[in-house]
Amino acid sequence: MTYAQLDGIRLYYESAGAGRPVVLVNSMGTTLRTWDRVIADLAADHRVIGYDWRGCGRSERTWHGNTIEQNAVDLLGLIAFLGLDRPVLAGVSVGALFACHAARRADGQVGGVVVIDGPGHGGTLAAGALRAHLGALAADRAATVARSAANWYSERSSDELRAWTARQVLDASPHIDALYEEQTRYDPRCWLPDLTVPVCYVHGTLDKAVPISIAAELAALTPGSVLVPVKGAGHMAHQESPAEVAAAIRSLAGPSLRRPAHELDALEDGYTLASSVLARLATVVRTRPAVARSSAGKSKIRAVISSMAV
Repeated sequence: MTYAQLDGIRLYYESAGAGRPVVLVNSMGTTLRTWDRVIADLAADHRVIGYDWRGCGRSERTWHGNTIEQNAVDLLGLIAFLGLDRPVLAGVSVGALFACHAARRADGQVGGVVVIDGPGHGGTLAAGALRAHLGALAADRAATVARSAANWYSERSSDELRAWTARQVLDASPHIDALYEEQTRYDPRCWLPDLTVPVCYVHGTLDKAVPISIAAELAALTPGSVLVPVKGAGHMAHQESPAEVAAAIRSLAGPSLRRPAHELDALEDGYTLASSVLARLATVVRTRPAVARSSAGKSKIRAVISSMAV
């Protein structure tokens, strides 16, 4: 198991693939396992890092620091720990708030943000419902989490998936509940127009937790952003439509610098052949200078070198 020891917190992470880095940020109380199919897709041509943010999964539980600001700091700390160069951040639900906040906080260190079913300012519009949810969690946490997790998915998802998600949330620290209260006051609309990184909003058309109209409003405020509706998906589009979400992330991340293995093998074979030919030419020039200086010899050398040009 791999851990990053940051300032005051120990975070569990996994890395797969090679190429331009992409960091995935989980939803409320879930773990990086919810990204497995997206990771498998993106790792073909990108370096993909998934991690459990504080209080979730295998990462350290803390009674303090359960805020959007601190989670953004943790995210930037992980980027620095791994030495990532301008990664694309892809966050789902509250994880999208962490990703956007990190991009705002560290201008120049983030290459772009993919907001998946992000709540944006939605908590300010549903403050009463969020506070009622907090009350229900205090009264019967297991039943409340089960109902909430079920609401995150569309009708096409299985009861097993809903139950699996609920188990992850129940395993998380209850201290992360402070994020619900913070969202009743959190409104990024005032600073979104100042973001200097590309942003892609990906949103399930059947999201019952955060309506797609929220994403449309945020996209209209964010310079150069795009909105990608995911037809038939709920609040966990990365689980219900992993191929579409991976495609959206890849479109923003751009082509990877990594070449496919068969291309690398071909290049290696080409370099080996070129080295061998040049070595033979050097031997001719050294041992038979008269031939090398002749018109025929010079023409032969130029033709060989031209045939190897790329």
